[in-house]
Amino acid sequence: MDCLHDWHGHGARTRGIAVLIDRADELLDAAFLGLFVSALCEAAWKANLQLDADGHPHEDRHPFALHIVFLLEDTAPAAFADGVASGADVGVALTEGRLTATLTGTDWPGADPVTPFRGDLP
Repeated sequence: MDCLHDWHGHGARTRGIAVLIDRADELLDAAFLGLFVSALCEAAWKANLQLDADGHPHEDRHPFALHIVFLLEDTAPAAFADGVASGADVGVALTEGRLTATLTGTDWPGADPVTPFRGDLP
């Protein structure tokens, strides 16, 4: 996961990156889902701030937006809420039919807080 936030040669000075995970429905029951999403969120957080693997700012690299998108065919995004939220320091929210995940807590300065997911939302 270290390479996701330290992308080379893609034009990160002016553009963000979207990583698309096709057929992500198959991850729904994966025991590692929470850990996987937590690692992806950490990579995105580091990319946004341009930190190296040790948490120190890169002097020669500019921050860029890194988004990871799970492409689903048959599964509602809300079905992933519990598995995704089981990751370390991961908060989830359902907004306009999309499940979003971000890092929460004091260990992640600058991470966006999310409204906790409630299963009774439409």
